[in-house]
Amino acid sequence: MKKVKILVMEDDPFNQEVIRDMLTILGDELGVEINIDIANDGKEGIDLYDSNNYDIVLTDMDMPNIKGLDALKYIKSKNPEKPVIVITAFGLQGDRERFLAEGFDGYLPKPVDYEELKEVIRKYI
Repeated sequence: MKKVKILVMEDDPFNQEVIRDMLTILGDELGVEINIDIANDGKEGIDLYDSNNYDIVLTDMDMPNIKGLDALKYIKSKNPEKPVIVITAFGLQGDRERFLAEGFDGYLPKPVDYEELKEVIRKYI
């Protein structure tokens, strides 16, 4: 079974659990073993990123210590090919295009829709 390692940077405990549950179900559905690490803020996320080899990074935009956009810039400076997907409450018209233009590889508005998550993750596994 293929293994996929995903880093989730999200400061809200409820959202952490929802995303973890969705990714676990998604792994079963797609026939892959998804290993998930959760960072409670951007600084913890960067520290985890530096000490692990993640296949995919999911990041909230508005987090303590290091914001999602700064985390994106850091990760892309280390590995431009690493897929970084933003999960955000910014869901107004034009936000998707703005986030993709800033360099994110995918955009998921909150609350995260399972089918949208599946579509984005499937591209990178």
